[in-house]
Amino acid sequence: MNANFNGISTVSNDNGMTEVINAGIYQSGNDPELSGALKYNIELQKQNNGKPALGINIAKRFEPDRVHRFIIACIKNRLATYAWYICGKLTDLSAVNLFTNYAAHKNSFLAYRIENVEHIMFCATFNLLYIFIVLSFVSIIYTCIKTKRMPWFRMVLWMIVVMQLTIAVLGGYSEYPRLILPAMPALVILLFSYIDEAWFAIDLARLKNYQTEA
Repeated sequence: MNANFNGISTVSNDNGMTEVINAGIYQSGNDPELSGALKYNIELQKQNNGKPALGINIAKRFEPDRVHRFIIACIKNRLATYAWYICGKLTDLSAVNLFTNYAAHKNSFLAYRIENVEHIMFCATFNLLYIFIVLSFVSIIYTCIKTKRMPWFRMVLWMIVVMQLTIAVLGGYSEYPRLILPAMPALVILLFSYIDEAWFAIDLARLKNYQTEA
């Protein structure tokens, strides 16, 4: 109430501000004062060799709604540039592991070896996620056309995964494995639904007879 803002956090503004800066479109908003403040902070940080420096506190000087309108204006005015920046983020993410471990461990040989084993056993990159999303969508459309019925269960799971990935990429600027974590249950269920379908599609009795004859 004191800040005249209907929310409990301005983290979306903080992330959005970082994004328009990284995309190089912070000078394209409709608020010259805010653009000037950002430019001053960036120049100050460059002079300090990239280290944090005391500058203009954007969150305290400008109201949250004003910052939000500024971010939206920057994106709208340079939509093509912003879209290209998002495509670049997706490309950079392609080799990143979906799974991560934020827990600290002892500084010992055994602990690091276990961490290496975990990385090998649970290594699936975002590239695999992109491929799975596309193939899953094709499968859903094929099923819909073939049976004349929408596979709603899979469609809802697919939408949960896609929407969470979209929110993470558009609204965040780091720690993407953590940001997509809420979609992991839906992703696992969707994946095993296809594994189940493939398993039941195999005629085990016929397969055993084939192995015996062979």
